[in-house]
Amino acid sequence: MRLWMVVAAFPLILLGGCDLFTKPEAGPTYALPAPAAKGEVQLYPAADPKATRPSVQVRAGDCDKETCEILEGKKWHPLQRADAMGLPYLSVIMPTGSVYSPDLWRPVGTGGRYVLVSPAGFDGIQRGLFDGLRIGVQAASLATYFTAYSVENAATLKALGLCTRDMAVDSGDPLKANCAQKVGSDRYVLPVNGEVAIAGDKAWLLQRRPDRSANLVDLFALPRGAPVCLPGLIIDTEGTWMGTPDQALSPDLFVSRARPSPEYEAHKVKLLKACAV
Repeated sequence: MRLWMVVAAFPLILLGGCDLFTKPEAGPTYALPAPAAKGEVQLYPAADPKATRPSVQVRAGDCDKETCEILEGKKWHPLQRADAMGLPYLSVIMPTGSVYSPDLWRPVGTGGRYVLVSPAGFDGIQRGLFDGLRIGVQAASLATYFTAYSVENAATLKALGLCTRDMAVDSGDPLKANCAQKVGSDRYVLPVNGEVAIAGDKAWLLQRRPDRSANLVDLFALPRGAPVCLPGLIIDTEGTWMGTPDQALSPDLFVSRARPSPEYEAHKVKLLKACAV
């Protein structure tokens, strides 16, 4: 074959073989498909020191006896026991009390970053409120507060046979406290199933959805000022559901279980509209 024919054919090889050259994903958010293997999706230290995100794996037990999987790109692949090294990252767990302390901020790496996680939103959902996991991130002297809402549509929950309820009708029924609660014509809010983990100089939110898919979020890389929309997840980056910006950015109010009501309904509608499905 002549040289000019080889040169002309090379771009065609690249175009026709795009699947052979997979480019790793990059960005602050990742929507992860549901694994086939049993067990919970968890975050592990990445084997590649140049990796931009933790390793996402599912291990139901001994990988010689149970099927284990690892996410590579956007697809799950078998994980062999010899490669199933290390332990999953620990969750950033915070006290369930409602009093703020500077000690609640956890250091992230050595660059002056900190993260704060408050589970107060779990209590709010059980009381019939549109609430979620509250997360604070601090870089240098600037602190930003997020709220992560787990929101699913009626069809998804019905297909999985999960319990649902109407807040207005059933909010006082303790037997239905753990049901998904209606917040729109066909949308329901649930407690966030997942955790925040610290990996190197980053803090990651891993949210597991009822259908076993998941969302992975690089908290320090999130854009500010507008809701972040993912399948089954809304992240409010404004933090103003607790009133004026001065009130909303008060760490003591952020970790408490109390919340004002005048802005509640309008803010809920705003978020649901911004992340319509």
